[in-house]
Amino acid sequence: MRDALRGSWYLLVTSVVGIAWASLLLSLIAAGIGTLIVAIGAFVLIGTAELVHRVEDAEVERAARFLATEMPRSATERVAGQAPATLPTRLRDEWTPARRRQALAGVARLVTGTVLLTLTIVLWTIPLALVSTPMLAAADLEPTDWTKHVESIVDVGEWPAAAAMSVAGILLLPVAAFALRHLATAVATRTVVKAAGS
Repeated sequence: MRDALRGSWYLLVTSVVGIAWASLLLSLIAAGIGTLIVAIGAFVLIGTAELVHRVEDAEVERAARFLATEMPRSATERVAGQAPATLPTRLRDEWTPARRRQALAGVARLVTGTVLLTLTIVLWTIPLALVSTPMLAAADLEPTDWTKHVESIVDVGEWPAAAAMSVAGILLLPVAAFALRHLATAVATRTVVKAAGS
């Protein structure tokens, strides 16, 4: 259960950070391209490329910590040498193929973050809601629009049905914990492996 809670925490943090990062990244790229004609956009895009690198490194570090493994050395680390003289050259050199892949992965986190967030919440909510069914029956609640699906249990007091739902929830909890632990490990492993291969 501890691993499942740790995995859930990792998925929730990754989801929230991913959604926020994708939103910021899209805004920065749009602002950079939109202002490129007045040269300010070049500085915005150069700064965005550097930010992409730092955020991706932070994501890999978090995934490596989750897996208790050593963080792979980034393939996009800056090579020591003379900086490009012209702004277009510097802009081109900042947006290497590896940085473009990292930016695309950042944008994709808007979708994957939302899916992971939904899955994490649903995998915990369904079993816990089923487990709490007898409490709803015991409370003798007045049915409302959102409790119509448990109206017969609350009003009629069908305790066998409530008990069966509770048992189903108890049986589903380990399944949810197992699924969350493996989902978190799969997401973290993919992040670390992609960083090692780039």
